Amino acid sequence: MNKNELVAVVVNELNNNIQKKDVERVVNTFIDVLKNAILHQKVSLTGFITFSSVLVQAREGHMNGKPWSTPEKYTPKAKFSDSYKKQMARKV
Repeated sequence: MNKNELVAVVVNELNNNIQKKDVERVVNTFIDVLKNAILHQKVSLTGFITFSSVLVQAREGHMNGKPWSTPEKYTPKAKFSDSYKKQMARKV
């Protein structure tokens, strides 16, 4: 499911009581707030997922005799809750 499909499902779940453009605005705002928050803190949606950012150290190495390196950087991390994992395991 992509973002447009998500918006359509939410509109449908709300029995078309809210306009599609308003749902799109809420979804886009939620994503923007989430992206910005993850840069500075852990974000937990209890019972579903926890987002955070992790500092990855700079690395150097050689491949086929050629040196390579990667700079120190932050990377996003997501961890699903145990309860959600159990719920998904029962769906098999």
